[in-house]
Amino acid sequence: MHFKTTGIVLKQRSCLNEQKYMTLLTPEKGLLDARVRVFGQVNKSVFRNINVLGYYHFNIFDGRYGCVVDSAEAIEQFFDLRYDPEKLALAQYFCELTYLLVPSKQRASRHLNLLLNSLWLLQKGCYENKFIKCVFELRLLSLSGYMPNLVCCKVCCNYEKEQMFYVPSQGFLICSDCLRFNQYGSEVKLTKPVLHAMRYIIYKDDKDIFKFKLEASQLDFLSKLVEKSVMIYVEKELVTLKIYHQFTGEFG
Repeated sequence: MHFKTTGIVLKQRSCLNEQKYMTLLTPEKGLLDARVRVFGQVNKSVFRNINVLGYYHFNIFDGRYGCVVDSAEAIEQFFDLRYDPEKLALAQYFCELTYLLVPSKQRASRHLNLLLNSLWLLQKGCYENKFIKCVFELRLLSLSGYMPNLVCCKVCCNYEKEQMFYVPSQGFLICSDCLRFNQYGSEVKLTKPVLHAMRYIIYKDDKDIFKFKLEASQLDFLSKLVEKSVMIYVEKELVTLKIYHQFTGEFG
């Protein structure tokens, strides 16, 4: 059976220069494993031109032994990211995190749009890299079934006491009054700007999630907090994140 789809290449590997194995993120089928089989000049051209970070129109044959790419037409390949090592490392981290967090065999149009928009903003330099990173991470967690509950205090249901705390290991808020009687061991004291930013990223419409501002010190705090939350769910060291930290001088 043949079908057509769009998709971005999250990861790939080549085998003896004869086959290329890829993982695609597609809107209808979510994560999709496929291969490009070299057979004839046309497929040799396809083989050479499909790369990680590329977004394509794919024509795919779904057969007995899995999916095979018959043709691919580039929509956007984000070439400019390759001229900035820090941005390229961050883009590769986005791909790795997407691969780890997106549920398999489920529609993933919102995940795909988030990744494409984040890569486009990163390439254009519309925002600071750190800003794009924390928005992408927190929104991806939320879309992938790990949305923290930031509506109100878990215990007393107060929307915003004078001081609120976030519990990353369990993904909820607790106010200072209730914290006196409920200790979780990993509470993080939130400033109001950071709490408002987290709520904005989680609850706003997809098209608006980047439309807010945060002072540098608050952004630094948010970035570390969100990355810590990501690592709780990933539970492994990510090579791409480590490389990104080497460029920024930060270490998780």
